[in-house]
Amino acid sequence: MFFTSRPLGPMVLGLLLLTVVSSASGSYVTQTTSVSVPQTTTDFTTFVAASTFDSSLGTLASISISFTDSANMHGFVQNTSASAQKFTVTEDSKVSLSYGASTLLTNDLTIQQSYTNLGPTQSAQFAVSNPVGSAGPMTISSGPLFDAFLQPSSNVMLTFSTLTSTTVVGGGGNISTGIYSTAAATFTIDYLYTPFASVPEPSSLAMTLIGGMALLTTGYWSRRNRRRSADTN
Repeated sequence: MFFTSRPLGPMVLGLLLLTVVSSASGSYVTQTTSVSVPQTTTDFTTFVAASTFDSSLGTLASISISFTDSANMHGFVQNTSASAQKFTVTEDSKVSLSYGASTLLTNDLTIQQSYTNLGPTQSAQFAVSNPVGSAGPMTISSGPLFDAFLQPSSNVMLTFSTLTSTTVVGGGGNISTGIYSTAAATFTIDYLYTPFASVPEPSSLAMTLIGGMALLTTGYWSRRNRRRSADTN
Protein backbone atom coordinates (compact mmCIF):
# COMPACT_ATOMS: atom_id res chain seq x y z
CA MET A 1 0.00 0.00 0.00
CA PHE A 2 1.14 3.54 -0.64
CA PHE A 3 0.06 5.56 2.39
CA THR A 4 1.53 8.68 3.94
CA SER A 5 0.55 10.53 7.07
CA ARG A 6 -0.08 14.22 6.51
CA PRO A 7 -1.14 16.52 9.37
CA LEU A 8 -3.38 19.36 8.27
CA GLY A 9 -3.98 22.74 9.79
CA PRO A 10 -7.28 23.61 11.52
CA MET A 11 -10.28 24.04 9.26
CA VAL A 12 -12.57 26.96 10.15
CA LEU A 13 -16.30 26.68 9.59
CA GLY A 14 -17.94 29.04 7.11
CA LEU A 15 -20.97 29.30 4.78
CA LEU A 16 -23.45 30.72 7.30
CA LEU A 17 -27.12 29.99 6.69
CA LEU A 18 -30.18 30.89 8.75
CA THR A 19 -33.59 29.22 8.73
CA VAL A 20 -36.64 29.58 10.96
CA VAL A 21 -38.43 26.51 12.30
CA SER A 22 -41.84 26.69 14.02
CA SER A 23 -42.74 24.30 16.82
CA ALA A 24 -45.52 23.82 19.31
CA SER A 25 -43.54 25.76 21.89
CA GLY A 26 -42.62 28.66 19.63
CA SER A 27 -40.23 29.56 16.82
CA TYR A 28 -36.69 28.24 16.61
CA VAL A 29 -33.95 29.58 14.38
CA THR A 30 -31.36 27.27 12.85
CA GLN A 31 -27.94 28.67 12.12
CA THR A 32 -25.88 26.42 9.85
CA THR A 33 -22.13 26.44 9.29
CA SER A 34 -20.00 24.08 7.22
CA VAL A 35 -16.40 23.40 6.26
CA SER A 36 -14.73 21.19 3.67
CA VAL A 37 -11.54 19.17 4.05
CA PRO A 38 -10.13 18.66 0.54
CA GLN A 39 -8.96 15.35 -0.91
CA THR A 40 -5.88 14.46 1.10
CA THR A 41 -3.59 11.43 0.97
CA THR A 42 -4.53 8.91 3.65
CA ASP A 43 -3.87 8.35 6.42
CA PHE A 44 -4.17 11.74 8.09
CA THR A 45 -5.52 13.55 11.14
CA THR A 46 -6.64 17.16 11.15
CA PHE A 47 -8.52 19.52 13.43
CA VAL A 48 -11.84 21.08 12.50
CA ALA A 49 -12.40 24.44 14.24
CA ALA A 50 -16.14 24.76 14.86
CA SER A 51 -17.39 28.19 15.91
CA THR A 52 -19.05 28.42 19.31
CA PHE A 53 -22.64 29.63 19.55
CA ASP A 54 -23.18 33.37 19.67
CA SER A 55 -25.13 33.69 22.93
CA SER A 56 -26.30 37.19 21.99
CA LEU A 57 -28.64 35.58 19.43
CA GLY A 58 -30.76 33.66 21.92
CA THR A 59 -30.92 30.44 23.95
CA LEU A 60 -29.25 27.40 22.40
CA ALA A 61 -31.50 24.30 22.39
CA SER A 62 -29.30 21.78 20.55
CA ILE A 63 -26.56 21.27 17.98
CA SER A 64 -26.59 18.73 15.16
CA ILE A 65 -23.40 17.46 13.52
CA SER A 66 -23.13 15.54 10.25
CA PHE A 67 -20.72 15.03 7.39
CA THR A 68 -20.50 13.75 3.84
CA ASP A 69 -17.30 12.09 2.69
CA SER A 70 -15.65 10.73 -0.42
CA ALA A 71 -12.49 8.90 -1.45
CA ASN A 72 -10.37 8.25 -4.51
CA MET A 73 -8.69 4.84 -4.70
CA HIS A 74 -6.50 3.34 -7.43
CA GLY A 75 -3.33 1.33 -7.90
CA PHE A 76 -2.21 -2.16 -8.85
CA VAL A 77 -2.10 -5.78 -7.66
CA GLN A 78 0.52 -8.40 -8.51
CA ASN A 79 0.58 -12.17 -8.38
CA THR A 80 4.05 -13.12 -7.14
CA SER A 81 3.53 -16.89 -7.33
CA ALA A 82 4.41 -19.34 -10.11
CA SER A 83 0.75 -20.21 -10.78
CA ALA A 84 -2.40 -18.31 -11.66
CA GLN A 85 -4.42 -17.00 -8.71
CA LYS A 86 -8.02 -16.08 -7.95
CA PHE A 87 -8.53 -13.47 -5.23
CA THR A 88 -10.43 -10.41 -4.04
CA VAL A 89 -8.96 -7.11 -2.84
CA THR A 90 -10.91 -4.81 -0.52
CA GLU A 91 -9.79 -1.25 0.14
CA ASP A 92 -11.39 0.43 3.14
CA SER A 93 -10.96 3.97 4.46
CA LYS A 94 -12.57 4.48 7.85
CA VAL A 95 -13.21 8.15 8.53
CA SER A 96 -14.17 9.45 11.95
CA LEU A 97 -14.99 12.68 13.76
CA SER A 98 -14.13 12.95 17.44
CA TYR A 99 -14.22 15.34 20.35
CA GLY A 100 -11.48 14.62 22.83
CA ALA A 101 -11.52 10.87 23.50
CA SER A 102 -15.13 10.49 22.34
CA THR A 103 -15.93 9.36 18.81
CA LEU A 104 -18.92 11.27 17.45
CA LEU A 105 -19.44 9.93 13.93
CA THR A 106 -17.82 7.29 11.68
CA ASN A 107 -18.21 6.03 8.14
CA ASP A 108 -16.45 3.42 6.00
CA LEU A 109 -15.61 4.13 2.36
CA THR A 110 -15.10 0.67 0.88
CA ILE A 111 -14.35 -0.72 -2.58
CA GLN A 112 -13.93 -4.40 -3.47
CA GLN A 113 -12.45 -5.70 -6.71
CA SER A 114 -12.09 -9.34 -7.79
CA TYR A 115 -9.49 -11.09 -9.99
CA THR A 116 -10.37 -14.49 -11.42
CA ASN A 117 -7.22 -15.75 -13.18
CA LEU A 118 -4.20 -13.51 -12.73
CA GLY A 119 -1.23 -15.31 -14.22
CA PRO A 120 2.16 -15.98 -12.63
CA THR A 121 4.13 -12.78 -11.85
CA GLN A 122 1.48 -10.74 -13.65
CA SER A 123 0.11 -7.39 -12.51
CA ALA A 124 -3.33 -5.85 -12.91
CA GLN A 125 -4.90 -2.51 -12.19
CA PHE A 126 -6.90 -1.76 -9.10
CA ALA A 127 -9.34 0.38 -11.07
CA VAL A 128 -10.03 3.98 -10.11
CA SER A 129 -12.93 4.12 -7.66
CA ASN A 130 -14.67 7.03 -5.94
CA PRO A 131 -16.85 5.81 -3.07
CA VAL A 132 -19.02 8.36 -1.27
CA GLY A 133 -20.91 8.26 2.01
CA SER A 134 -22.25 10.21 4.96
CA ALA A 135 -22.68 10.09 8.72
CA GLY A 136 -25.13 11.72 11.09
CA PRO A 137 -26.79 13.88 12.00
CA MET A 138 -25.91 13.51 15.65
CA THR A 139 -28.00 15.81 17.85
CA ILE A 140 -26.58 17.01 21.17
CA SER A 141 -28.54 18.98 23.76
CA SER A 142 -26.43 18.42 26.89
CA GLY A 143 -23.05 17.19 28.05
CA PRO A 144 -19.43 18.35 27.67
CA LEU A 145 -19.58 19.01 23.91
CA PHE A 146 -22.82 20.99 24.18
CA ASP A 147 -21.29 23.01 27.04
CA ALA A 148 -18.18 23.65 24.94
CA PHE A 149 -20.31 25.31 22.25
CA LEU A 150 -21.66 27.68 24.92
CA GLN A 151 -18.23 28.89 26.01
CA PRO A 152 -17.16 32.41 25.01
CA SER A 153 -14.07 31.08 23.21
CA SER A 154 -14.13 31.35 19.43
CA ASN A 155 -13.84 27.67 18.44
CA VAL A 156 -14.48 24.10 19.51
CA MET A 157 -11.74 21.81 18.21
CA LEU A 158 -13.01 18.57 16.65
CA THR A 159 -10.70 15.87 15.26
CA PHE A 160 -11.15 14.33 11.81
CA SER A 161 -9.06 11.29 10.93
CA THR A 162 -8.78 8.41 8.46
CA LEU A 163 -7.56 4.83 8.87
CA THR A 164 -7.07 2.90 5.63
CA SER A 165 -6.56 -0.84 5.17
CA THR A 166 -6.16 -3.30 2.30
CA THR A 167 -7.44 -6.86 2.64
CA VAL A 168 -6.68 -9.72 0.23
CA VAL A 169 -8.84 -12.86 0.30
CA GLY A 170 -7.44 -15.77 -1.73
CA GLY A 171 -4.20 -15.84 -3.70
CA GLY A 172 -2.41 -18.09 -1.23
CA GLY A 173 -0.54 -15.20 0.35
CA ASN A 174 1.17 -14.46 -2.96
CA ILE A 175 -0.56 -11.19 -3.82
CA SER A 176 1.24 -7.86 -3.58
CA THR A 177 -0.74 -4.62 -3.64
CA GLY A 178 0.10 -0.98 -4.19
CA ILE A 179 -3.03 1.14 -3.72
CA TYR A 180 -3.08 4.91 -3.44
CA SER A 181 -6.02 6.55 -1.67
CA THR A 182 -7.22 10.01 -0.70
CA ALA A 183 -10.22 11.12 1.36
CA ALA A 184 -12.26 14.30 1.77
CA ALA A 185 -15.22 15.45 3.84
CA THR A 186 -17.65 18.31 4.33
CA PHE A 187 -18.91 18.91 7.85
CA THR A 188 -22.16 20.63 8.76
CA ILE A 189 -23.16 21.96 12.18
CA ASP A 190 -26.68 23.23 12.87
CA TYR A 191 -27.31 25.42 15.91
CA LEU A 192 -31.00 25.31 16.94
CA TYR A 193 -31.91 28.17 19.24
CA THR A 194 -34.75 30.33 20.49
CA PRO A 195 -34.08 33.98 19.60
CA PHE A 196 -34.43 36.68 22.19
CA ALA A 197 -37.47 38.96 21.86
CA SER A 198 -36.51 42.05 19.90
CA VAL A 199 -36.43 45.31 21.87
CA PRO A 200 -37.11 48.55 19.93
CA GLU A 201 -34.25 50.99 19.77
CA PRO A 202 -34.77 54.18 21.82
CA SER A 203 -35.00 56.29 18.66
CA SER A 204 -37.63 53.96 17.16
CA LEU A 205 -39.60 53.97 20.39
CA ALA A 206 -39.52 57.77 20.52
CA MET A 207 -40.75 58.06 16.93
CA THR A 208 -43.60 55.65 17.72
CA LEU A 209 -44.65 57.76 20.73
CA ILE A 210 -44.49 61.00 18.74
CA GLY A 211 -46.54 59.42 15.96
CA GLY A 212 -49.14 58.21 18.44
CA MET A 213 -49.39 61.64 20.07
CA ALA A 214 -49.80 63.26 16.65
CA LEU A 215 -52.67 60.93 15.81
CA LEU A 216 -54.37 61.66 19.13
CA THR A 217 -53.97 65.40 18.61
CA THR A 218 -55.35 65.24 15.07
CA GLY A 219 -58.32 63.22 16.26
CA TYR A 220 -59.03 65.69 19.06
CA TRP A 221 -59.08 68.74 16.78
CA SER A 222 -61.12 66.87 14.16
CA ARG A 223 -63.81 66.00 16.70
CA ARG A 224 -63.80 69.56 18.09
CA ASN A 225 -64.21 71.06 14.62
CA ARG A 226 -67.13 68.72 13.88
CA ARG A 227 -68.87 69.74 17.13
CA ARG A 228 -68.29 73.42 16.38
CA SER A 229 -69.78 73.00 12.89
CA ALA A 230 -72.80 71.22 14.37
CA ASP A 231 -73.37 74.01 16.90
CA THR A 232 -73.22 76.64 14.16
CA ASN A 233 -75.85 74.86 12.05
